[in-house]
Amino acid sequence: EKAISRAMELNPRDSKVLIEYSRINCNLGNHAISIESARKALELDPVSVYANHWLGHALYFSRHYEEAIDVFRQTLELDPHYPKPHYFISMSYVWMGEFESALEEIRHEPLAWMRLTASSLILHRLGRHAEADADFDELVRLGLEDDVSCQQAGIFAQVGKIDLAIERLRRAFELGDQGLTQLKINQFFDPLRDDPRFVDLLEKVGFAT
Repeated sequence: EKAISRAMELNPRDSKVLIEYSRINCNLGNHAISIESARKALELDPVSVYANHWLGHALYFSRHYEEAIDVFRQTLELDPHYPKPHYFISMSYVWMGEFESALEEIRHEPLAWMRLTASSLILHRLGRHAEADADFDELVRLGLEDDVSCQQAGIFAQVGKIDLAIERLRRAFELGDQGLTQLKINQFFDPLRDDPRFVDLLEKVGFAT
C-alpha cells in the first residue's frame, strides 16, 4: 500500500499505476477509491482491454453488479476471447439471483477453474446437485496441478459446509494462494465473516479487522 501510494504521488496519470492503486484499495475494501481510480485509468486509456476489465472488476467486488455487467460486455466487444469477463458476468447474475442467465453465461468462460467454480455453485442453486457435484469433483482434480483451495472453500461456504470451507482456506494460507488477497471482499466468503476462525485468518493474511 505504501509503495503504490508513492507511485501515485510520482505519476498520478499513469493508467497502470492507477489500476494497481485501484487493485489494492479494492482488496482492502476501499471501494469508492478503487472505482474512482479505475475510471481514471480507463479515461487515460479508453481502448485498453485490461483497463476496461479492471473497472468491471472493481465494480463487481463493490457489488455494483448491473454496471459491472455492462463494463464486462464492453471488454468483450474489444476482445471477444479475453478470459474472465464471462465469469464475472455470470457471478454477477448469481448474486442477483438470476441463475439461468448465470449458467448460460459461464459456458463461454475459457478458464476451466473459473468455469467449474461458477457452474458448481450455479447448478447447486438450481437444484441440479449431481451435475454440481460432478463439476466440483472436476475442480478438485484440476487442483492437483494448479491449486484451487480458495475456490473450493468458497463453494463449501456457499453450500453451508463451513468447517470444510475453513479447512480449505487454511490450506490456501499454507500454500500462499494468491486468492487470499481477496479474502476481505470475495462474495463467496460472506457466510464465514462472523466465524472467529475466519477473522483469525484475515489477521494472519494481514487485513485489519
